[in-house]
Amino acid sequence: MDFFYLLYYHFWIFLVFLLILDWYFREDYMPTKCTFYDQIAINQAVCVLHAYAQKLQKKPVNLEVEVTEKLIMGTLVHIPKDPSLLQGWEFFPFNGKTGFKSWGKGYLKQSSMLGFIGLNKQEKLVTVVFRNSRRLTDWVHNLQWSFKKSSHVNYEGNLHEGYSAILVTCKDEIDELLKTIIKNNNINNDYKILITGHSLGGAMATLLATYIADHTFYTQYFTKKNLHLVTFAAPYVGTKCNQFDFQSWLAQRIGYLKCFERSTDIAPFFTQISQLKLRKKSWHISLSTNIKPVPITTPTKLFHFDDSRFDFRQAHTISKYRKAIYIELAEPYSPLYIRI
Repeated sequence: MDFFYLLYYHFWIFLVFLLILDWYFREDYMPTKCTFYDQIAINQAVCVLHAYAQKLQKKPVNLEVEVTEKLIMGTLVHIPKDPSLLQGWEFFPFNGKTGFKSWGKGYLKQSSMLGFIGLNKQEKLVTVVFRNSRRLTDWVHNLQWSFKKSSHVNYEGNLHEGYSAILVTCKDEIDELLKTIIKNNNINNDYKILITGHSLGGAMATLLATYIADHTFYTQYFTKKNLHLVTFAAPYVGTKCNQFDFQSWLAQRIGYLKCFERSTDIAPFFTQISQLKLRKKSWHISLSTNIKPVPITTPTKLFHFDDSRFDFRQAHTISKYRKAIYIELAEPYSPLYIRI
């Protein structure tokens, strides 16, 4: 009998804890003003998954036809896109590699479509969009928490080693595509470039923006005010340590910075594990003070509005981010895919 009383007692303690947690996150939320660029960013971050599913099946990229994508857990049916989302846009897919660096004498890296570059001449806008994690090999990089200086980016502080390794595999193809687009379409200082992605895609967008923002060729065409970086649920890839401050470095070079996070999404904080270190001769965990992963700017919080606040998987879903953006914009929402 005492056991059941003890269980009952702890149940109520746990319930009070959940209510306090719920209250904390509600206080954390503030309405935010979303813009035209945020809407384009989230729409194309979903559209790139449609294109990825078609490339996976070796089909021509056509966002106006339905395609089914098999996932590890479940299946997605990508719905033909609203013509208004596609009007005036051209898309150019690019590839990269994810996976183990080596295994014995062989390599386990797998090549796949990592994203696309979009061009809209009417809006004078170029987009670079990265997909989120879709394959097991992507998780090799998600679970790599070391930070070090990258020779491919001019930021002198530490960057996430796992995502930097992916950038190396796709940077040359992105360069070639971007330079061809600039040359063939007379891109000038009137054009803006928007770099975006969700989750792993947001991390990759951050690194590419860091690369472009300080690149001699690209600064001829995209000044600070014309360079936009918008991420959704992105792990933190830059650090603040010693004299290097990643947020300040980006703010000096990129005119439009947005970092969207939902109130109960824990994914952006995965890289914080790199700070945790076990104390010697103790089971206690302490925070490393010499390195601190940081977001690109102060995160813009989106509310967890229509499902369980403690369903953390749903909190990270890209469709939930898109719905939250549309709620903030006060525009009608319709899904771009169905999970079955």
